Amino acid sequence: MKAFLQCVPCIFSQIARILCNFEPDAKKREKILKLILADFAGQNFSLHTPPSLTKEAHEIMKKEMGKDDLYIKEKKECNEKALLLYDDAFYIYRQSENKLETAIKIAIAGNLIDYGALSEFDIQHVVDDYTHRSFAINDYQDFENTLGKSKKILYILDNAGEIVFDKILVTELLNQGKEIIAAVKSKPILNDALLQDAEDVAMTKLVKVIKSGSTTAGTLFNQATPELKEALIWADMIISKGQGNFETLSEEKTDKPLFYLLLSKCPHISKNLGIKKFDLILMAGWKYEKYLKSAC
Repeated sequence: MKAFLQCVPCIFSQIARILCNFEPDAKKREKILKLILADFAGQNFSLHTPPSLTKEAHEIMKKEMGKDDLYIKEKKECNEKALLLYDDAFYIYRQSENKLETAIKIAIAGNLIDYGALSEFDIQHVVDDYTHRSFAINDYQDFENTLGKSKKILYILDNAGEIVFDKILVTELLNQGKEIIAAVKSKPILNDALLQDAEDVAMTKLVKVIKSGSTTAGTLFNQATPELKEALIWADMIISKGQGNFETLSEEKTDKPLFYLLLSKCPHISKNLGIKKFDLILMAGWKYEKYLKSAC
């Protein structure tokens, strides 16, 4: 999905939050902002996805602020808070009649944990509300049918904290006899999960976790590590978590059945898909263009 015009003020709102939270020097904040403005002035937005525009700004901030991982503290806190809710979420899963559908909803609900799209969120809603909602885009039957024909699954992870709830879907897939490789970002970007986060929440004890090579808040196949390239060949099915991966992978080509699991956190993406903000999405990748409603 290419960037909307409205992505620009959203990205700059995110930049302002980061500078206010992590850079105490007002003059340096102004300098960094001007550098980002100059960079954006030279960009052709129609060639970018929202995550690639975000990366441009973050590379400037990280260089000028001398910090490679701006959200290291927040990621640790999100992992810890999510782990405290894991038992409650797992209980909902264990007691449900349709465990696969419930596990998918719990995994999508975890997508609420996002410092890129949201400045504030209540993780408790993960177990108290979102797991009981209906899918606004509902390709569950396609998911179930594809899963029945698949043995090997590439699971592309999204945010720290969120990955705790992915463990429940991963557990359900393992219980169905599936083999799984999970992929995380290779370098820090926002609060996206890294290998350390996967280790901290014990995802690495469930499945093999690899680095994707991506340095944006999404996944780009032209940045793929050898491990991800092998996993793309190996997999019978791909599961993509989160909005950033949706925005980037919808621009990629793959001959493998791919499913997007996310909350719609952007009003313009929501409008584009004809749904409401914060609706749950379970979308078959090959139906992406069918759901598009408008360009702006």
